[in-house]
Amino acid sequence: MQIKADTGFNRNYWGFETKGLRRLGSPKPKASSPEPLGDMPVFPGTYKMVISLGKEADSTMIVVQSAPGQTISQQVYDSKVAALNRLEKSTSKVVEIADRLTEADEIIAKVEAQLKNVEGAEADSVLKFGKGMTDSIKKIRNFIFGTPHEKQGYGGPYEVTVNGRLYDAKGEILAKNKIPDAQEFTLIEMAEKVVVEAVEKANSFFNSKWKQYRQKADATPMKIFKEFKEL
Repeated sequence: MQIKADTGFNRNYWGFETKGLRRLGSPKPKASSPEPLGDMPVFPGTYKMVISLGKEADSTMIVVQSAPGQTISQQVYDSKVAALNRLEKSTSKVVEIADRLTEADEIIAKVEAQLKNVEGAEADSVLKFGKGMTDSIKKIRNFIFGTPHEKQGYGGPYEVTVNGRLYDAKGEILAKNKIPDAQEFTLIEMAEKVVVEAVEKANSFFNSKWKQYRQKADATPMKIFKEFKEL
């Protein structure tokens, strides 16, 4: 765990969380962003805490005990962690896809800004192509996160999403104090299946339509400045 210390007295609380991975849907972290927290707390036991600042360091031992009525065996704990780690591999792939889609949207916005006042068939063609790219990106993002509800009401029809499958599998693993069995692993496999589908959709998009868009944009002269004749 890394925390930002200021001059004077500093206080921080540890809720026995383990170090985790970035969650799907979270913004891209900056250098100063805190480390993501894991889904499982640390296993009861004795831990060494080291505090360092610059060249100075000190340490102490911390004893973590089970909460009353919430005991868990080492075997169950390790099995749940292993199942979650397997699921996190799929989650990391989808996080990368989401980042690439966001970057693609930003590139399209920059191209549109440069061509905003440019006249000509070439510029119009790139702008039209860009709108198609935005629609393709939206479809992939909706497959991952679900289609946004743009109308008032009690929600839309049920749809299978990557985020939903990952959430269901993780929730089932965390909810039960037992070694994950066929039920949990079936949900993990269902999540992995839609993740593979999302990866295929993203790869297909970036290897075909996106390359065409890039070639078209690179070949279009960005004539932003107008030639002024002498009065």
